[in-house]
Amino acid sequence: MNASVEFDALSRFLRLTKTFATLEAYIERGELPDAVELRRDLDRLLQDTPAHLNETKVIRDLKVGLHIPISLKLYLLARIEQV
Repeated sequence: MNASVEFDALSRFLRLTKTFATLEAYIERGELPDAVELRRDLDRLLQDTPAHLNETKVIRDLKVGLHIPISLKLYLLARIEQV
């Protein structure tokens, strides 16, 4: 792997993990509109990930982390606000 490809991959991983951490913080604080918008941004970032990075453990873990716990947290917080 050349230096440019490696730099691009590390930059993308950093951006994804920072965005994921911010999303979790929004959810924990109950900032649902911001969380929903950031979730959409994160989904777009993951969709735009180059194929060779989609096979990495980092990307697979982020996808699993997004689709199970975050969706559940958003659902539960929305339900709590309705009560």
